[in-house]
Amino acid sequence: MGHEQNPRDAPRHRLSHAIQQRIAKKTIMQSLGGVLLLVVTVFTLTGRCAENPNALRRLQTPVKSASADWVKLSVDINGFRVPFVLSVPLEAAQEGAALPEGLIVNGLEEIPVGVRRTSTGFEVPMLWLGATLTATWVGDEEVEGEWRRRLSDGSFAVTQLTGFRIPDALPERRYPVAPAIPAAEPTRQPLPTRYAVTVGGATGVLRYRKSTTHAIDATVYVAGRSYGALAGSLHGRFLQASHFDGREATLLQATCSEDGMTLQGFISINGDVLSFTGKRLEQRLSVPQQQRLTEVEQDQLKISSATPAVVWHTSTLNADSHRVARGLAELLKPYASSVHLHVYLHEPAEGSQARRSAWLTYYGLNADVTRLDTPNDKSGTYSAIAFVRADGSIHSAYQGSHGPDTGGSYRKLIDRWADEIRSISGAVATPNEH
Repeated sequence: MGHEQNPRDAPRHRLSHAIQQRIAKKTIMQSLGGVLLLVVTVFTLTGRCAENPNALRRLQTPVKSASADWVKLSVDINGFRVPFVLSVPLEAAQEGAALPEGLIVNGLEEIPVGVRRTSTGFEVPMLWLGATLTATWVGDEEVEGEWRRRLSDGSFAVTQLTGFRIPDALPERRYPVAPAIPAAEPTRQPLPTRYAVTVGGATGVLRYRKSTTHAIDATVYVAGRSYGALAGSLHGRFLQASHFDGREATLLQATCSEDGMTLQGFISINGDVLSFTGKRLEQRLSVPQQQRLTEVEQDQLKISSATPAVVWHTSTLNADSHRVARGLAELLKPYASSVHLHVYLHEPAEGSQARRSAWLTYYGLNADVTRLDTPNDKSGTYSAIAFVRADGSIHSAYQGSHGPDTGGSYRKLIDRWADEIRSISGAVATPNEH
């Protein structure tokens, strides 16, 4: 050990200054080349290269995930193409058992649905919505099919469905990519993310946030309803976002002014087009709360209860209803039979019993259900909920609802419902955790 030389004491050979400079330049160029290659690879893999949404499809044969196939689907209604993503479980359906669970994906939102694989493709029966998706594989990558949904008059609307297989892990599976258009050139400063909007004459709010370079999550809340967890992208001044939940296919397109103060476009719901305008909001924006019903409106609500109860007027054909059904079921679990749930379904008689059974089973709702004819006025399609005391009087009642896409507003809604249920049950209130 004593004869070993310390490496630090070894003779050092100094290279000439010119050689050191050449080595340094070569090292820097190699490092920059590696970084550039990495950036190009990442942008290509995410389908963002040159803002081209088709780059992903040309890149490689998509890879299956371990438990499901992922497909990018689009429904085409009156010339409006509404994209969304669906996971198709590899597991086969078993007779007498619940269907394997897949997901309808809109940005951050994941809607669980039962999916049945067939010999030629797959189908998604959503009986509680009166709707079904069916698709057939065309080759190994493409799919074609239809989206079939029952209308209020008992007839069916059939919409063509197309799509292709996508990899599981890439961002495109969650965010539809808006086309890059000349009129949407980039702005010199960041655009605002909050607008006061008017949709078809009704006022409300729009807010969005960026998830990646172009991808956005948006919320539009107008006249007591949410248009769902809209997902899409922002290229320059052109905003496009969509949402599909099995019952409604929604597409929003709008272009901001050069200074970002206003925006103008349209929103399409199942092919019905409404004008869409907005004005920038400087202050922090809160999505409006539910509208409390007046005493006159409360008197018009059908109430039938001899015990504390939550009385809910809705429809299985109403896309808003299934966004709160599961949350309401969870809120009532701790109260067992002390607080009842009574649901009045406003919908046509044809097919109602089958939809009702599927709806109650799917959401695990323990409720008494009464069917009422669909009201003629448009407001009757919106959700109304009343919290009823043991003597049958109404403690409070509201119209409209918030979906999970409204973030803090949805949490406040659930907190308020929890407080109302505690009040009518006589339980001691506990502080809110949110």
